[in-house]
Amino acid sequence: MSRRILIPLTALALSLMACLGSRAQEGKVKDPDNLHALDLKARKVGEDSFGPDTKQYGVEIYQDGNTGDGIHLSEVGALSLVPAKLFKASDAKEVKAALWQHGLLLGARPAGETNPDKAKDFAIEVFKDENNGEMIYITSDGYLSVVPAGYAPDTVLDKGRPKKPAFLHGHDLACRKAGEDKFGKETKKYGVEVYRDENNGNLVYLTEKGKIAVVPGKLSGKDAGKGKTSLYGLDMEVRKAGEKEFEKARKFGVEVYRDEYNGNLIYMCETGAIAVVPGRFVSPYKEPAKGVTRRFAMDLASRKAGDKKFKKDTTKYGVEVYRDENNGNLIFICQTGELGVVPAKVE
Repeated sequence: MSRRILIPLTALALSLMACLGSRAQEGKVKDPDNLHALDLKARKVGEDSFGPDTKQYGVEIYQDGNTGDGIHLSEVGALSLVPAKLFKASDAKEVKAALWQHGLLLGARPAGETNPDKAKDFAIEVFKDENNGEMIYITSDGYLSVVPAGYAPDTVLDKGRPKKPAFLHGHDLACRKAGEDKFGKETKKYGVEVYRDENNGNLVYLTEKGKIAVVPGKLSGKDAGKGKTSLYGLDMEVRKAGEKEFEKARKFGVEVYRDEYNGNLIYMCETGAIAVVPGRFVSPYKEPAKGVTRRFAMDLASRKAGDKKFKKDTTKYGVEVYRDENNGNLIFICQTGELGVVPAKVE
């Protein structure tokens, strides 16, 4: 049974005071380390080859000073996380350019649509970060997802060409807005398609908004049945970069589902952003549902493609980090409503 977790007014006031106190004590929270940055080209649908007009996106790679997790942030404010145990920080003096692997063209149907011809196509590029061995999937809109180095094999071409992806299954996922206690007729639903990248075995979750989450095929859980199970909902506040108080913070609703086809855990934000925890790293869920505990916050800058240095006008994004008390996972959520999740249990 799904349940929205709401913080009572009194508890909320106390939690805000605690958050402001911890924010003021800067010495207790370590700053993230900016390791390197990449410029990644991403073709649009119908753009067969890379050219001088192909869009490029800047991607910053940070390491969280508090947890050691790898943080990947694109210039549009999209997040992807790599757990500390699987993250390899590069110590190279010179940053190497990312190596293009292959491209994908995937379709996603709107919620409620069963006709595959009604799907909207999205273009995705796959790169290898030559500095740490990770594999980066990035869309033509700058949304990204990262596969840890230990699970990122090089593309295996079929007679010199990439293999076509295999469609596995789809979901319609409802996501309540912050403060919306129950699902209703007005609750927004998102269509989500799941594909297997036949070039490396990774599973690609693609939403009708063109946002992605990629899971190494080797880390998916065993088939538990079909469909999905709605587990619980969460509300989280996110301040913009530079904001110390929560007075103007935006609240985001996030739903948590279990993908019964493979045991993966899906976090869906009301913005349509998605993050997926591999089945092998999913902790058992027991009712009643619990809420989240705010851990710390950070401001992350993301340079545009081509910018060698940070500038005065470089965009900064506020990121809040919460602990999901249902399983111990850490949720990194950006002021844009994009999110990444680090599982508590990593083998």
